[in-house]
Amino acid sequence: MTPAPAPQPARGIAGWPYGRLILLAWAVVAVILIAGRWQSILTVSMIDPDDHMRLVQVRDWLAGQGWFDVSQHRLYPPHGGDMHWSRFVDMPIAGVILLLRPLLGGAQAEIAALIAVPLGILLLAMNFVARAGRRLLGPEGGILAALLVATSPYLLAQFAPLRIDHHSWQIAMAGLALLALLDDDPRRSGIVAGIAAAFWTHISIEGLPYLALIGALLALRYLLDRREGARLVAYLIAAAAASIAFFAATKLPAAWGAVRCDSMSAPYLLPLAIAAATVAAGSRLPAMEGAVQRLALLGVAGAVGAAALALSGPACLGGPFEALDPLVHRFWYQNVREGLPLWDQPSYLAVGSLWPSLVGMIGAWIGWRSAETPEAARRWTTFAVMFGGAFLLSVLVYRGQGVAHLYATIGSAALLTVLLRRLANLRFAAARVPLTVLAIALPSPIPAGSAMARIELDDAERTMLQPAFDGKECLSEAGLSQIAARPAATLFAPIDVGPSMLMYTQHSVIAGGYHRNNDAMREVIRSFTGSARDAEAIVRASGATYVAYCRRLPEIQLYLAASPKGFMADLEGGRAPAWLRPVPVTNSPDLRVWQVAPPIS
Repeated sequence: MTPAPAPQPARGIAGWPYGRLILLAWAVVAVILIAGRWQSILTVSMIDPDDHMRLVQVRDWLAGQGWFDVSQHRLYPPHGGDMHWSRFVDMPIAGVILLLRPLLGGAQAEIAALIAVPLGILLLAMNFVARAGRRLLGPEGGILAALLVATSPYLLAQFAPLRIDHHSWQIAMAGLALLALLDDDPRRSGIVAGIAAAFWTHISIEGLPYLALIGALLALRYLLDRREGARLVAYLIAAAAASIAFFAATKLPAAWGAVRCDSMSAPYLLPLAIAAATVAAGSRLPAMEGAVQRLALLGVAGAVGAAALALSGPACLGGPFEALDPLVHRFWYQNVREGLPLWDQPSYLAVGSLWPSLVGMIGAWIGWRSAETPEAARRWTTFAVMFGGAFLLSVLVYRGQGVAHLYATIGSAALLTVLLRRLANLRFAAARVPLTVLAIALPSPIPAGSAMARIELDDAERTMLQPAFDGKECLSEAGLSQIAARPAATLFAPIDVGPSMLMYTQHSVIAGGYHRNNDAMREVIRSFTGSARDAEAIVRASGATYVAYCRRLPEIQLYLAASPKGFMADLEGGRAPAWLRPVPVTNSPDLRVWQVAPPIS
């Protein structure tokens, strides 16, 4: 009997294994990212306050803070800062540090982790999008989609070295969910999509609309074809089971019943589990042969789930930010640009953000129109629903651009495949070469955004968009070194600089830009926008030893504009009150520090 031939690796282009092609595409994008961030890598200049805070969290965990305790004890002492973050995001960062610390030392191991982890998540995302693109476009189209990640500045920013917050994980899970939904095996498809959605929502509640979107898509497919019930049931059960498992693995039993609207907790887990059980049981009934019966079943599951949410967590019906103090909402939340809808962004930024999605939508339409089989049409329809949902969410919340732009790479690859094939048939190189370059650049938002900026802004406004000071010098290890040399104390500082001060010093701070830090943020805002006399009472009550801030940061400008005669205006005008004693700082011209004098008895 002749033995069966050994399985061969999936071939991609020119006989290369597809996995090797994906690695090559990833290496190209990784080199672009490292080159673009090289100076920041050398100076460890992180992109966002959340990146600073993430590293502080990892350091504290490695120093002995418990797995279940993700609070930040140096935030708002002695109360501590309650955080909603997941330890799962900390794990790869901590793992790389532990692995390399014996070889490189602590500081260099940290830098290695700050480079390796975001690039590793980039590899995951590019692998998922390449394989999803292959199912829609073939090998060449999948690799092209992966390479088009490099055309989106928003995507590049989320996977850049030193960018260690959770946004990259969300984008990667979006890619895995899409890949799973395009799988022909219904149970495997549902299970993988369910686990991806569960992990997505566990690391950020921002994944909840996508979990619902996938459920609605699979419910519609089941409504139209009973055979799709296996995919829907597998998805719901996997999403519920994985969500419960992730929750139990990161929360102490005493906290299992707590109502937390900003993270996966009982008010979300209970409806998900009930809906999954209802559909799983009902779909097995013989009466489900008819579409009307299936619609009734889905309606019952949805109604029971909604009732469970309303009863177990009525506060969550208004969203996770309903409890914010009005002052915090005005000065902090409304000025977090990534959390605002697209229509509240400058026009040039909105156009630049929309462009990749619009190009991708044209390609998705071309792909759907050119589908040669019913199965291919179903795949393109699935992709269109996911892409359309991501696009809508990116309009409602700006940080949703990451998922929308990832999906847009597949649509753009479909469009470019058609354009490049037609351009290849042009006889004259003088026309073919420049048109090919223009076609490849088509998905990039930079030309459209730049053109809109030229139309919308005058020279003075364009200059304002590129300020000479961005806080990096002041909020760096070198800039904070003199205050870091002082004995551990508590700093009363603006909200946005808190995480940097936690990372580069051993001091505590009163506030950081985290919504569970609501009370502390309110006190900081009240002090800097109120009178110096009122600020004294707030600062002394906080137990702070120092008042410190970096000049010219946007937050400072907000306080000055809101209260031209307030405490911050006094500090900026050189009129520090008598209860503050200046602390000389010579290595950072924009850092201002005062010591709180003892109260006069």
